[in-house]
Amino acid sequence: MRKHLYFLIAAVLALLFSFNACSGDGGVRVTGVTLNGATSVYAGATSKLSETVLPENAANKTVSWSSSDNSVATVADGTVCGVKEGYANITVTTEDGGFTAACLVAVSIP
Repeated sequence: MRKHLYFLIAAVLALLFSFNACSGDGGVRVTGVTLNGATSVYAGATSKLSETVLPENAANKTVSWSSSDNSVATVADGTVCGVKEGYANITVTTEDGGFTAACLVAVSIP
């Protein structure tokens, strides 16, 4: 009888842990982000930057974009639009973990 009780307890614990693993923190966590693309753009033109969220199998690859100076360059979904001559840091930030990558974009007059 005691052997069956240990087996039953082990089975219940295994079942509980398996449910916890499925509903835990949402899967593989983000460990970083990188940024690729052109670092210059003409005023009035656009250039596309692309992010790579790490690891490749991260569960939440949602990112947000920002510019250090919207009067020089704006950014939306990785598309940088040159506004006027100058420099702006373009930053991508992961929703999971708040990891960032940035690049300096030079805006020039054609």
